[in-house]
Amino acid sequence: MPNDKETKSALMEIGVEEVPARMLAHGIENLKTIAEKIFNENAIRFFEIKTYATPRRITLIAQGIQPYQESRVHEVFGPPAKVAFDSDGKLTQIGEKFALSQSVEPHTLKIKSKGKGEYVVAVIEEKGQPVYNIIGGIFNSIISAITFPKAMRWADLDMKFIRPIRWVTAIYGDKPVVFKPVQGSDMESANVTYGHRFFSKGAIVINSVDEYLQVLMDNYVVVDKEERKKLINAEIEEICSTVGAILVQDEELLEHVSFLVEYPRCLLCTFSEGFLTLPRELLISVMKDHQKFFVLENEAGLLINQFIVVSNTKRENIANVRAGAQRVVKARLEDAKFYFDEDRKNPLMAKYEALGGIVFHERIGTISDKITKLSEIANVFYTKLFEQNQQPLTTDLTRAVKLSKCDLVTGVVKEFPELQGIMGRHYAKHDGEPDEVSQAIYEQYLPAFSGDSRLPTTNIGITLSLADKFYDIVSFFAVNLIPTGSEDPFALRRQAFGIISILTSGAFKVSLNELILATCEILSKPTENINGFFKQRLEWLFISKGFTTDTVHAAMDDFMNIPLTYLLNRMNALKELRANAGIEGFLLAIKRVYNILPKGTSFNINENIELIQYEKNLYDHLNTIAPIIYKNVKIGNYKEAGEIIKTIIEPINNFFDNILVMDKDEKIKHNRLAILSKVWQAVVIMADFSKIQY
Repeated sequence: MPNDKETKSALMEIGVEEVPARMLAHGIENLKTIAEKIFNENAIRFFEIKTYATPRRITLIAQGIQPYQESRVHEVFGPPAKVAFDSDGKLTQIGEKFALSQSVEPHTLKIKSKGKGEYVVAVIEEKGQPVYNIIGGIFNSIISAITFPKAMRWADLDMKFIRPIRWVTAIYGDKPVVFKPVQGSDMESANVTYGHRFFSKGAIVINSVDEYLQVLMDNYVVVDKEERKKLINAEIEEICSTVGAILVQDEELLEHVSFLVEYPRCLLCTFSEGFLTLPRELLISVMKDHQKFFVLENEAGLLINQFIVVSNTKRENIANVRAGAQRVVKARLEDAKFYFDEDRKNPLMAKYEALGGIVFHERIGTISDKITKLSEIANVFYTKLFEQNQQPLTTDLTRAVKLSKCDLVTGVVKEFPELQGIMGRHYAKHDGEPDEVSQAIYEQYLPAFSGDSRLPTTNIGITLSLADKFYDIVSFFAVNLIPTGSEDPFALRRQAFGIISILTSGAFKVSLNELILATCEILSKPTENINGFFKQRLEWLFISKGFTTDTVHAAMDDFMNIPLTYLLNRMNALKELRANAGIEGFLLAIKRVYNILPKGTSFNINENIELIQYEKNLYDHLNTIAPIIYKNVKIGNYKEAGEIIKTIIEPINNFFDNILVMDKDEKIKHNRLAILSKVWQAVVIMADFSKIQY
């Protein structure tokens, strides 16, 4: 932080009605970005901006603020110079009016070029204002600019915010900052805030920014989310140590819960041991997904009949919170057990007929229609993926496809939809289905979300997952329900990333084009726009993995017809090739070939024309290495292909240094262009080097 003793801190707290926890992480990130932008635009220099949030407040603290704005100079272009000055170089009435309008002395006007003409320019210096005089307006601008995925109006106001604003605390150093934060309302900001809704009574005066966090802590509000997480972790560790339990780690749940409370207190709760007969995933779903409670297990990795609740209360109220939490969990577990027991009274296959009554999409068909097509797609995919059609396994594949969606009509999945596939696996195992069939019912949904590292591991699971995802993409594209901008209601981008992850994780020799064409043929659907859709996903994925943009563009040639594992090999080989010393010479040599070749014209070598030394050297070297390049590319060994390609640099350079390609004799010229064309054809199967920058 600057040593300047005159720097100060500024605070703005927006007090609101309870904000959903899932909105707050985005809110404080957005607030920080906007605040930094607006401070910089207004030439206010600062050391750091920190943002905080609880369910009832969104806070900004800017530290190390210089007391004055920086002075700024900007230019205002006026009328053309020829009308602002007369032939003697004196200002005309038009020029004088412009100077007056900009509040500058006429003699300070300058002439500057703009476009094709010259204009008079007023150079205006804005002296920096004291920050205290303008900070209220800055805060107002920040509030107006904050965005949330969803916002609302309240009362009869036009202003929209995530939730109704109830107060705004604003301080600069140790002085209140007064402004009207809500358009159309009489509300004014002040150096006043409010503590915990139940344990702190009335308004609290904040005398300086420095005391803000501690004053609220004294009033049962932990403003910093990271501090709340530390408190939660510490209390969970203490509880686990006391009862000899182990926490089922869940960083996502911890992050969510930290935004649910202002004053976290953890307590241990229990439920009847009889519920431990339910599947692990069902127990976790009841406690974590539906109640936001932490799940515990023993050293053997088995769940125990205890869980931890994070409450927004004082220790004196823990007994009441515990009783309420246990009552809610008991009711939910009783429902879960009832549905689970009912579902197992009949085999999973008995539910297949009911799928005809579930609409997958009104423009595509029912789930039953989907299953019929999935069976065909999966059988074709299995042969392409595993290069053999083992009859017993194919029978299991058909069985897995038919069972894959049956759990959608079970009581548990209707009540807990996040368990689809998971419950199908449990029910299939209970029915005595083969292990790979049961596992495939679960694996069809993998990866389940963006960033999910879980992938199918069984042959049937891989096949079913790919078939399901290709079915969805082709079907929705066929009815023009294509992702646009940030809109992707059917999660087709996630499906595409899932396909890419599966195909790049194994040594599959099948291309995207093969699988898409097979799906389109079975569904009798067109393939329009699908190639571009996958290209965008692949380019984004490779760039996010650290490959440069031009490397990605150079390697994407014919990407639809190359197995994705080969495409990844190509990308890595190209990256490694670019890291080698002397790559500039290589690229220069290859681009010389590309640039001299007329585009859209083909050339054939005339064997009757005798080649001179440097022509023959290049041609002979090409004939030696081309088959080796093709052989390595065919098996996806792009690294070796790159090493071979580098050997052609010297023959190319010698060719250009000693031979005039554009000879006056047309036959000789065409023959030389034909040699270079063959060179380009040999190297472009490695990558389109014309797109590489150097």
